[in-house]
Amino acid sequence: MEISYHPERAGFDSFAEQICLKKCTFNAMRRIHNLMLMGLFFILLTACSGEQRKRKQHIPIKPTLLHPFFFQEELTSMLNFPFWFNDSILASKGIESLEHTIMAHVHSDDDGEYPSFPKRTVRYTFNRKGQLIHIQMTDYSEGIIIAHQSYKIQGTTMPYYTAAMRLDNTYGVENSSYLVVPGKRKKNALVFQNFGRGEQLIFIQKPRFWGVLSVDSIANPRPYDWVVLGTPARPVKRYKVRNKVKESQVTEYTYKEKHYPYTIIGQDYPFTRKRTIIYNKKGHFDGFIDSTFIDKSFVTRTTVIIGYNHQQEPVSIVRHKGHSEGQHMNTTKERLRYTYFSGK
Repeated sequence: MEISYHPERAGFDSFAEQICLKKCTFNAMRRIHNLMLMGLFFILLTACSGEQRKRKQHIPIKPTLLHPFFFQEELTSMLNFPFWFNDSILASKGIESLEHTIMAHVHSDDDGEYPSFPKRTVRYTFNRKGQLIHIQMTDYSEGIIIAHQSYKIQGTTMPYYTAAMRLDNTYGVENSSYLVVPGKRKKNALVFQNFGRGEQLIFIQKPRFWGVLSVDSIANPRPYDWVVLGTPARPVKRYKVRNKVKESQVTEYTYKEKHYPYTIIGQDYPFTRKRTIIYNKKGHFDGFIDSTFIDKSFVTRTTVIIGYNHQQEPVSIVRHKGHSEGQHMNTTKERLRYTYFSGK
């Protein structure tokens, strides 16, 4: 039997097989590559999700001796609502008094030591339950006392309200603090009279009554009265109103975990002032940042840092103030000192 050989046909078959083999190999490699990409994408997605969960991990805020509202002037000036300290912490530590000293000196970065004389001292005295019972304020000018006032603080049966009685006013110099007394009872509102300023302080606690018409119907505020949506311990909005809808001097408060202040934004044309409360990675109150704007343009920023001792008691307050022009940063210092009940 004769066997014929056709080299051109044999070459064609070999080439086709090679092409087929290459195609199969390419397709297999592409599938493997796609699987690897999908696997890599899944790993990255899982890692990112894990990282995101890690970043979003909730760190509960822990109560500290000083409440952030201790630094909020429009609230601390109301001596009848002293929600500035944690009474449980004060009682557990046996703290009898706290003296807050504000130094007179304001200096820039290249200045020297702080002077020894204060601008103001405020001494807070507590009972063994951690309740505030006495406040003593002393103001100085270059080390000389120019004003001295003290108040007795006493609890009442009225919600949120404590009675504050002025004991002395040595030099007759008025300060920013003021007293209020309960006013005429109104349904769905707490009303207090400030006879010294001729104004009312009206708290509307329930959110369903925070609408414009409800506020006007319940409180009927005058243009110089203060309306506060919320409670004395947890205000949400504070403002004055004219003609039912024209609000002014508005301050709004936001919170973390319902009760811990987070941002406080005040509007008083043309200024906008924003305070952001700082809580550290352990959930402790560490200070705050104040920013001032005019028509959304940054003007100044003040960073306030609270220093703690090993017993987690605040002992120092440092304020750094900077300007948009990049001038030297001004710094002021404050200190906190404690006395303790015997036996602690």
